[in-house]
Amino acid sequence: MSKNIEDILHNRRIRKEILSRPEFRRLQYWTYGVAAVGFALMFVITIWMDKIPWRMMIILRGCAGLFFLAFIILAVILKYRTNVEFLRHRR
Repeated sequence: MSKNIEDILHNRRIRKEILSRPEFRRLQYWTYGVAAVGFALMFVITIWMDKIPWRMMIILRGCAGLFFLAFIILAVILKYRTNVEFLRHRR
């Protein structure tokens, strides 16, 4: 049982080490930034819902949706690259 826990902790340390590299950190920051912009747009839509013309609201919703789509794509790319590097490191 303790062997499994040690393996899990070792794998977690390796993944943390991989994510701390500059190329992965840069992708991680881009992912967080895109998500923050999407949340900011949704916040603007929520706060000023009555004061924004409906055309502008549709445009803002579309932009927020595109930012969240970009967030999902960047998160998948980050996870894929991390797992590839992890598997390469294990061999």
